[in-house]
Amino acid sequence: MIASSCGPSSKDCHPSAKYLVVQPYAGLSNRLRVLASAKIMAAITDRYLVVDWSVIPNELPGTWQDFFLSPMTTYEQSPLWQEGCSLERIKNAQEGDPVIKNLGDQNSAEGDKVVAKIPEFKEPIVYFGTSLNFQPASLYLSDQEYRKRYSAFYQDLDPHAWVMDEVRNFQKAHNFARYFMVGAHYRAWVTGTPDETQGVATDREHRYFDDFVAKLRAAINEPSSRTDNKPVAFFLASDDPTLKEKLLALPEFKGRIFTRDVKIDRSTVRGQEDALVDWFLLGDTNYVIGTYQSTFSDEAAHLTKENKKIEFGKAAYTN
Repeated sequence: MIASSCGPSSKDCHPSAKYLVVQPYAGLSNRLRVLASAKIMAAITDRYLVVDWSVIPNELPGTWQDFFLSPMTTYEQSPLWQEGCSLERIKNAQEGDPVIKNLGDQNSAEGDKVVAKIPEFKEPIVYFGTSLNFQPASLYLSDQEYRKRYSAFYQDLDPHAWVMDEVRNFQKAHNFARYFMVGAHYRAWVTGTPDETQGVATDREHRYFDDFVAKLRAAINEPSSRTDNKPVAFFLASDDPTLKEKLLALPEFKGRIFTRDVKIDRSTVRGQEDALVDWFLLGDTNYVIGTYQSTFSDEAAHLTKENKKIEFGKAAYTN
C-alpha cells in the first residue's frame, strides 16, 4: 500500500468525513466564482467544503471574514488538522495516495475535464487550486440546475452592513427607482498586473471605448415596453477615472450615468470593500454591459434581474 502524504503512513491521517479542499486564486471576483462552483460540487458529492484562503498583498489583502458574514470553513477552522491531515501534506500528496486525491493546479481549460470527474473519486480528501468556475459532468448535475444553484450562491451572499449601507444610500441619493437601471463596467486593468497570456492587458488607450458607447446607446434606444416605461440610466464602474471623465463628457449621456468618486485600490481591505460596493451596485440592475474577459462584471451579472451580461471589446483582444 502506498503511504499517505499526510504523514509517514496513511494511518497518520484519519479524516472523519469526505472533504473537498479548494484553494481559490486571484482577486475577489475570481474567488467568488470558485466558491460558488465548489459549494455545488461539495453538495452533490456529499463532501464538506474546506477553503484554503490565501491573503495576498496587492491582490487580495483581506480574509473572507473581512468582506462577508456568510459562513465559510477555512482549513484552520476545519477538523482536518486535528485528524493529522496537515495542509502542507494535502497540497503535496502524490498520485496513488489512498487518502488524498491531489489534482494540483486546475487553472486551465483542460482542468474542466478533470474537475468534472470529482464525483467519481473515492479518496476521502480531494484537493485542487483554481481561479476558474467549474462544474460536475452533466451525468451528475444538469447545466440548468448548475446555473440555478450558481446564481443562488450570489443571492445568498451576506456582506458586511457597511457595504450594503453604501449601496442603498447611493441608490437613494440618485433616485434609482425612477430609472430602468443597467450596470456598465469598463475594465482597463490599470490597477492589476497585465497578463498577456490570457489576452488581458493594461488599456490606457481605451481601445474598445467606441464599442462600449455603442452598447450603451443600444440600451437607451430600447422600446419603452422593454424598459418598464422608464428612462434608461446606468451605474458605471471602472478602475480608470479618466475613462469615467471621458464618458461623462458625452452630451448624449448627460443625467443618465451615475458613478462613485472612489479610487479602486487592490492593496487594502478598504479598497476591496469599495470595489465590492461597486460590484453590488452593478448587480442590483436589470443587466450588465461589461468588458470582455472581466470576472468582475461576469459575476455581478448573476445578481441582476435578467441574470445577463452583454459583452463588449472582444475584438480588441482577439485581433
